Amino acid sequence: MQLLLDFLLLAPALLYECSVSGFLQFFGVGLNLLAIVLAVLSFMQGWIMGAAAGFVCGLILDAVFGHFGLCAFQYMLIGLVMGLAGQKLNPMKRTLTPALMLFALCFVKEIVPAIYLFVIGGEVSWGYAMLQLLLESLVTAILFVPLLLLVRLLLRWEVISAPVFRSHNRKW
Repeated sequence: MQLLLDFLLLAPALLYECSVSGFLQFFGVGLNLLAIVLAVLSFMQGWIMGAAAGFVCGLILDAVFGHFGLCAFQYMLIGLVMGLAGQKLNPMKRTLTPALMLFALCFVKEIVPAIYLFVIGGEVSWGYAMLQLLLESLVTAILFVPLLLLVRLLLRWEVISAPVFRSHNRKW
């Protein structure tokens, strides 16, 4: 049941990233919906689910775009760090700290390809690139908060009261 629910939540975000995310950008700033959904699921469920789901989603993106492991590592890192944060922080009460962590993770995720492009001799306008990276990371962190609050509200109403979202009490 847990894998099915995770798949149903991650599949639309993965389809969005593979199909229309490149076309729905405003001034070069897009929405990283997969990172938002993965961060919420990881924060609520733990680092094992986050790392595994991030790695699988990243492998699918690598297969589609041909990055050969870069996306798999980046999304696995996002899932792992957000899952560890969810185990250290109270996922039902903390909102700002995980949003700031996601901001930093998305910034690092996006700056690595820019540095690689610079190292191989590509022309990079660093002022414009940093502005785009900061804005995209900010949009991702801002949209993380309502989705996290929605999951908390659904938990409070016991709409998703399955043990899927309550795995922090387990001893691994």
